[in-house]
Amino acid sequence: MNLSFNRSFRSFALIVLAVCFAISFASCGTSRSVAASSSSSSSRTSSSSSSSRKTPKRQSRPQDRIRVSEVSSHPVTSSLLKEADSWIGTPYAWGGNDRKGVDCSGFVTQVFLRSLDISLPRTSQQQMEYCRPVDRKDLLPGDLVFFTVRGGDRVGHVGIYIGNGQMVHASSSKGVVITPLDNPYFVANYFSSGRVDRYMAMIDKKKSIPAKPTPSPLKAPVGNKAGQTVASRKKTPAPKKTVPEKKEAKKDVKTDVPLLSTPLPSQVFAEKPAKQTPSEPSPIAQSVDEEEPDFFD
Repeated sequence: MNLSFNRSFRSFALIVLAVCFAISFASCGTSRSVAASSSSSSSRTSSSSSSSRKTPKRQSRPQDRIRVSEVSSHPVTSSLLKEADSWIGTPYAWGGNDRKGVDCSGFVTQVFLRSLDISLPRTSQQQMEYCRPVDRKDLLPGDLVFFTVRGGDRVGHVGIYIGNGQMVHASSSKGVVITPLDNPYFVANYFSSGRVDRYMAMIDKKKSIPAKPTPSPLKAPVGNKAGQTVASRKKTPAPKKTVPEKKEAKKDVKTDVPLLSTPLPSQVFAEKPAKQTPSEPSPIAQSVDEEEPDFFD
């Protein structure tokens, strides 16, 4: 009796344990599936949020030197860019005009003068008025780009466009350097762009002034008769035309008017012309053209 009871109890306990194990295994599987689904949904939301964000526009990096061969193969443009490249690293000096120190407009004048013998005005404002305006999208290497200073209303800075969205200029803090045109400072202070017509005329020969033709050597004149030239023939002088002399008309001189030694009353009481004293020149105010210094922070 006891043995049968023990056997039945053991079998019952084994059945209970098996049921509990099955229930626990099923619950673990459901928790894993729930965790996997939650992780996948979170990854989807993070990827969608990251894709919705716009990537910021990258700013182009400035070049160290001017890549002349990549910009243009024309000898005029190459000469201009090579001269500008030789100035890179020159320190800034307001009013400077040589390699010891130069400002932005002085740098532009020296590059054009030394490379192409083109004389430009000294200040950036005058250089803008000298150039022919061009659109920013139509810039060519050698064009000038003008900027205001700290959001002002007049031109105070100038640079030379060298292609590939870059310009070379004299910075007040770094000297002569290459800077991209999409720099935030220059984007905010951009004013206009200009082109030097003499520079473009040197590039395009059709626009240049043609040289005067040299006169051809004169050929020896040929005479009408054999063995006789026109120069050897004697020319008989043409008879001079005699022009009749014009007779001067006789002036009627009245002799009945007596010559008086005393002046007439009309001559005595005539108003004498007032002496005109030279007026003193009025002082002219000297106009001083005060140009703002060309600089860049």
